[in-house]
Amino acid sequence: MTPVPFNYSPSKSALGEWPAKVTVEFGKQVFDAVPVELRVPWATRILRFATAKSKIDILPLMEINNIAVRRSAWKDAHKAFEKIRDRTIKLDRIESRSNDQNRLLSLCCLGELVAKVIYNETDPIDPFDEDSGWRIASSAKNVVAEIGDEVVSNEMLNLLCFTPIPDLVAPWKIWITRLFSGE
Repeated sequence: MTPVPFNYSPSKSALGEWPAKVTVEFGKQVFDAVPVELRVPWATRILRFATAKSKIDILPLMEINNIAVRRSAWKDAHKAFEKIRDRTIKLDRIESRSNDQNRLLSLCCLGELVAKVIYNETDPIDPFDEDSGWRIASSAKNVVAEIGDEVVSNEMLNLLCFTPIPDLVAPWKIWITRLFSGE
């Protein structure tokens, strides 16, 4: 499989367009290209963007975002996962969902994955599946499909595939260090 190019251009999507099928292998390439120290901010940024663009903000999703900004709280991501999972199960049981319910369901699925990525970064004795981060790309695509806006879709693709170029890594590390130290 051809490696995914990770060049950022604000004028168009990083890949030009989404792959016809966003596979786990594609998601693995995307996730593995993100430096380990940037995975939590990367995943959280995707969730925040999806939440903002879908115009749906529920408490369990807000909790995941709040946990992500405090490294000391990352262990709480498991509890946040459980809360969002309860919501996902309830929505999934609805046979005839409205557009808003479908959008919320896709957001909850993304929120579950982000919570798993955050929790796994604590090196727990009971980690979630290692492929949780690999599934963020397909989940993000589901969210933008529910939103139905091509601009939002391209912006999401940029967020997924943007990895800081070497000149930007040092400032990112400073920002992340400050973010997680509470400065």
